[in-house]
Amino acid sequence: MKLFTAAATVLVAAACSSSGTVGVGGGGKINLDRVSAADAIKDASAAQIAKHSVKEHLTYTSQRLTQSVDSLQRTDRATLESTVVDQVTGATQSTHGEVRLDGSVAYVDNPEIPAAMRQNKQWIKLDLDHLPPRDSSDKNLALFAALGASYRGADPVQGSLFALAYPDLHRVGVETRDGRRLLHLAASVTPDTLPATPPPGSGITQAYLDLRRTQWKDQGLTKMSVDFWMGEDGLAVEVKQAESGTSGDSTGDMTQSDWGVPVTIVAPPADQTYTVPAQ
Repeated sequence: MKLFTAAATVLVAAACSSSGTVGVGGGGKINLDRVSAADAIKDASAAQIAKHSVKEHLTYTSQRLTQSVDSLQRTDRATLESTVVDQVTGATQSTHGEVRLDGSVAYVDNPEIPAAMRQNKQWIKLDLDHLPPRDSSDKNLALFAALGASYRGADPVQGSLFALAYPDLHRVGVETRDGRRLLHLAASVTPDTLPATPPPGSGITQAYLDLRRTQWKDQGLTKMSVDFWMGEDGLAVEVKQAESGTSGDSTGDMTQSDWGVPVTIVAPPADQTYTVPAQ
């Protein structure tokens, strides 16, 4: 069973207090020619949180499948509504699903989960703070635990800062796209180069750093790289990720637009939802 990667991958916009030379959260502009890579990330966070929400489109590609995700999410807390389309390599038909994330509760409509596992309901509900044990003797519960773990810890505030933990975060340069000047940043990291503690002043918490390290280990990741484009208003335009690991290589390309659109998460009907037993 493939696990929807939407929540883990999509949540990248966030906020912290800017340490850059301009306060973009207050309506200023970033000097794209002079701002450092670290300050640009922090300034982008401040600008994005001021907008409260964003629409995102993600295309995720691996050796086994291509996944298209359209999301509307908050930029200040884990609140997300996504539609997901999976196209397995070699398959003639795609599958359509949906993810609704509201804090510590995830609702997942994944047609690839056998009906018997979800008690013949359309949706499953996961309490991310009280998942069943990963080593449960019940194989169904163990699979739901793994699924829930992929959403646990989704934190847009921390997610947008995480590039500050990459030891080679750097400016690529200022590029012009569709007549607009954009700052291009890039970074890469491996399990060996990921720092043991958060870099001073980064705003990254030890708990989030440890969580990401554990998730990478569980996923067998050996390297991750990211490219990030932002305008002088501090708002992200595109984020690209590339991953390598024991399951092969994968890429993600995400674009952002329509900042400030309201986000409301509605729970699926109770009679169509199977609640996974909590630990």
